[in-house]
Amino acid sequence: MPQTVEPTHKAVIKNVLVIDKEAKRTLVQRIITSPSFVKSERLSSFLVYVCDLEQNGRSKEICEQQIGEVVFGRSGGYDPTADSIVRSHATRLRLRLDQYFLEEGAHEKIRLRIPRGAYVPLFDHIVDEPTMDQNTVRIEKPYMSEASCEAEVPEGLPNTRFSWVSLSQRSVTVRLSVALVVVVAATFLAVWSFTAFARHRSRTMPPSDLLWNALFVPGRQTILVVGDGGANLFGNMARRQMTAEEYASKSWLREPLVQTPQGFSWDPVVSRIYTPYSAVEFAVHLARLPQVSDGQLSTLFARDIRLDDLKDKQAILLGSPLYNPWEQLLLQAQNFRMVSDGVENSISIISAKPLLGEPRVFKWSQADVASKSGYTLITLMRNLNGNGRLLLLQGTTANGDKAAGEFLFNRELLEPVLRKAMTNDGKLQDFQVVLKTEFVAGGNVDTRVVAFRTDPLR
Repeated sequence: MPQTVEPTHKAVIKNVLVIDKEAKRTLVQRIITSPSFVKSERLSSFLVYVCDLEQNGRSKEICEQQIGEVVFGRSGGYDPTADSIVRSHATRLRLRLDQYFLEEGAHEKIRLRIPRGAYVPLFDHIVDEPTMDQNTVRIEKPYMSEASCEAEVPEGLPNTRFSWVSLSQRSVTVRLSVALVVVVAATFLAVWSFTAFARHRSRTMPPSDLLWNALFVPGRQTILVVGDGGANLFGNMARRQMTAEEYASKSWLREPLVQTPQGFSWDPVVSRIYTPYSAVEFAVHLARLPQVSDGQLSTLFARDIRLDDLKDKQAILLGSPLYNPWEQLLLQAQNFRMVSDGVENSISIISAKPLLGEPRVFKWSQADVASKSGYTLITLMRNLNGNGRLLLLQGTTANGDKAAGEFLFNRELLEPVLRKAMTNDGKLQDFQVVLKTEFVAGGNVDTRVVAFRTDPLR
């Protein structure tokens, strides 16, 4: 009986077919209007600019200097080695393209990529190639009359009638079964491949990128909560640490200590916003991270947030509990917490369960004029509803807050700590780290880790 084998498998071939300009242009248009790109004007402008030059045969003009001037408005002749804006956005662009082709662009027949170390876009064409599957067979039928759909029985043979319809039905059933198995296997393979890719990527990704990826999630906003200098002023005058309840209800603003002094017309605390300058420096560094898309980072004064913001949002809180009383609510279940003694004028980081040989208290006191050191507590934890991450930076002084920022943006110091907080499959666990910093001429030197804890992901 003759057999005809049908193609049932698809193969991928790259860079075989010539891709015309219109196909490239429409692909770029779909990419920049996708959810992965539509909220990032800068990345879209970057992509459109380099793709336009490539499509018009001007690939030699694509360089960091030119992109910086045309896309990011840098002045002519600026120094790219001193200004990394193009490199940082190129990293974000590559990540966003990967995201597009894994999600809404998974069906695309053309792939677009920006190779590392270069900015010239490459287009890869993906086509289907049939291959032969020996397990799928079409059976050629003998002649059947249109009226009966049954085979004629030759003379001299027993009058046994074969139903070719039943054979055909069995063939269809076999084909459907094979097709179902192929679909299930392909689905399993796709899920396994994506999971394996994600695990491999998380294992090979620099730990600092894992931290910022945890805090800046595509499609979610992250708030930077800057400290309240007025709350700190009240604590110093009242010689006590304000409670989170007092701060949330704003009852402290009715205290006589914060009212306008007699003989003055201006309001020193109630209607004025004071925050340490280190918060401004930290915000600038955050905005330059490749993980932060346009409009994703917002800044709020500690006095203006609500408890609900800490339940469901991604957030970074700056300043000690004197500047950010909300932190008292968040650190109740943590090993390390920072407390202030208004009478003694000291701030301490207290360990609930100190390890062997580890101090229970890391204390800074203003009365200790001989000491030129201070402490910083950095905490990565879940928000109150457990569906996002919070990062708390608390210094015993303003210099301590600044030291926290410098530590987080210094990969050489940060990544050994983060590696201790990583699981075997590349996930970043919650952690707390205590730093000790020496202060010289108003700056920070010799910042080092003096205590560390990590908690499993919940």
